Amino acid sequence: MFCPTSKRRQDAGSGNVVQKGDAVIDATCGNGYDTLAMLKMVADRSQKGRVYALDLQDVALQNTRSLLDESLDDNEKELAELFATCHSKMEEVLPRNITVRLVAFNLGYLPGGDKTMITKSETTLLGLEAAERVVAPGGLISLLVYVGHPGGREEFETVQAFASRLPECLFVLVCDDFEEVSEAAQVFLGDQFLSRGKHDIKHDVAQIFSRLMKKLPNVVLGSEEALAISHAQKLLALIYFSGPRLVKDHLLQSPVCAPSFFFFLLGIVPYL
Repeated sequence: MFCPTSKRRQDAGSGNVVQKGDAVIDATCGNGYDTLAMLKMVADRSQKGRVYALDLQDVALQNTRSLLDESLDDNEKELAELFATCHSKMEEVLPRNITVRLVAFNLGYLPGGDKTMITKSETTLLGLEAAERVVAPGGLISLLVYVGHPGGREEFETVQAFASRLPECLFVLVCDDFEEVSEAAQVFLGDQFLSRGKHDIKHDVAQIFSRLMKKLPNVVLGSEEALAISHAQKLLALIYFSGPRLVKDHLLQSPVCAPSFFFFLLGIVPYL
């Protein structure tokens, strides 16, 4: 979750997360560069893709619209919808029954703008909770958090606290191809195992492990190699941080889970 914006957006578009025709949200559009990049991810001849771009500042929306006008043809422009509202209100502008594949936050102040106009911890938390509700299964919430301005460190800690409630996301980021993302996730996840109560950690890990194990048959028998690899990476990262006791307590005790797991590893290890 804590990663350079351009790299995360690039990974989201080039991998399995965002596809042509998807809906995505730029929760803080600023000067429009992320909005433009996200539109390129979803735009195709079907005209089904949508980017919902939000910002409270009129100057940000003006800058974003100007960039899109300069960079896109008329058909592509129709795929971007701009809203003068807070990122905490994203559910109010999203059409009913629409889920999105990517919600992107670029927190702090508008580059080149008024540095006293900043995103706030309270509304950012509401925005993250809204993003969690609207993002599709397998989708991504991407954040870039600046800490050098007044209020930035507090907002970063709010984001950290939110992320700590989503440990499965951390197991995904541990396996990220981008070294800085992987290292940051490893440090953060390690801190969680040290700082949180053992009961909480065991409960979280057990729930994640159960969910991953239930999905194993479909993953093993499916045709999506990238999905299978991602599934294996999460399982292995989870076991690495939890230790061998996890295998003993939750895997070897089940005559069904154990064969499924080892069959899965035999099939996926050559690709890791």
